[in-house]
Amino acid sequence: MFRTLLNLTVSCALLLSSIAHAGIVVESTRYLYKEGAREITAQIENKDDIPYLIKS
Repeated sequence: MFRTLLNLTVSCALLLSSIAHAGIVVESTRYLYKEGAREITAQIENKDDIPYLIKS
C-alpha cells in the first residue's frame, strides 16, 4: 500500500512539474555588484500577455 502511494505521488510530481510556466524571465541567476554600491541594474522580461508586479 505504501509503495503504491509513493509511486503515485512521485508520478504525479514528475508529470505536474512539466506544466510549470514562467511569465517573468530574469536575465541571470546571480548579480555581482561592487562593495559599497547601493544599486545594480537587472534585466527582466515579461514573456506573457498578462502584466505582473515584481517586488525586490
